[in-house]
This record gives sequence, structure tokens and C-alpha cells, in this order.
Amino acid sequence: MKKIVLLIAFLVIVLSAVPAWSPLGRATIMGTITDPSGAVIQGVSVIAVNQDTGVKTSGVTNDLGIYRVMDLPIGRYGLYFAKAGFERMGRTSITLTIGQVAEINVAMKVGQAATYTRGSTFQFQLKSGTNQFHGSAEGFLQNEALDANSWMNNFGGVPRARNRRDDENFAVGGPVWIPKVYNGRDKTLGSR
Repeated sequence: MKKIVLLIAFLVIVLSAVPAWSPLGRATIMGTITDPSGAVIQGVSVIAVNQDTGVKTSGVTNDLGIYRVMDLPIGRYGLYFAKAGFERMGRTSITLTIGQVAEINVAMKVGQAATYTRGSTFQFQLKSGTNQFHGSAEGFLQNEALDANSWMNNFGGVPRARNRRDDENFAVGGPVWIPKVYNGRDKTLGSR
């Protein structure tokens, strides 16, 4: 009887050392990927590379820009992000421990020749580089009332953080023209 009690006590101590909700010896990396304006980016390829073994585990961001690379053996990792139109990014020396959920959020930079649009952006352009007047305008609106709360905040009952931004930009160009003083058509082209 004494041996059974000791065995049960030993098992309780050993099993309580590892959280019941995590697989033995495994961890998770997750986060949100945004562009320079803070808008989420979907379809970003995410690769976690175990720096000790070279094993690669991949994932992809969903419609909310969230990625999750699960069931990773503990160890040191490099995390790499890639999507057409954006500069490739990487983080190294990420050490994962048993049951850890590491949150690594990334703001990707737009590539050199890349163009992109965001859902809350409008843009138009008339003729450019001619003797005709032309212009463009852009607006960006961000408000916490339009954003979804993160899963972790919902689970913990934490409301969305205040996050407001409202930017408008415009540009006009064409020939320099001052009524009854100067007509720069076919001579001077300006832009402002």
C-alpha cells in the first residue's frame, strides 16, 4: 500500500511539472503582420527554422493578418516572413520553452517597386506628365470601432485599445499657368 501511495505521489509531482494543456516538449509562435500603415496583411508566408536541427515549419497569415506556427519542439528558432510586394524579413535567436506561446508581431516594409492597396484606402489619378492638369488623392481611416479585437483580448475580457488615425493626402500637377501673366503650356511643367 505504501508503494502505491509513493507511486501516485511521484506521478502527481512529475505530471504537474508540465502544463496539461500543452503537448510535451512543444511550443507555439504566433502574431499579427501589418504593413507600415498598420493595416493587416493576409497571405504572408511564415517559416520557423529550428536553428539546432534545420527543420522548417511553415504557416500563412489569415484574413486578419494572424499567423500561428504550432507544435514546435523546444529550442532556438529563426522566423522568416515573405510576400510579393514586401521586403523579406526575419527574426533570429528566438528561444522556445515547454508550453510557451511566443507572440511576435511584425510590421513589413513595402518593397522597392511594389504597389499595394488597403481596404480603407481610396486612390485616383488623372493624367500625369503631360500638359494637362492632373492630380491624385488618398485617404486613410483607422478606428477601433472598425477593427476586430484579438482572440486573446476577447478571451480575457479586454476591450479593443483606442487606435485612431485619419490621414488625407493630395497632389496636383500640370503646366504652370498664371492667368493673364504666364502660360507655361509646352514650356514649364510643375508639380506640387
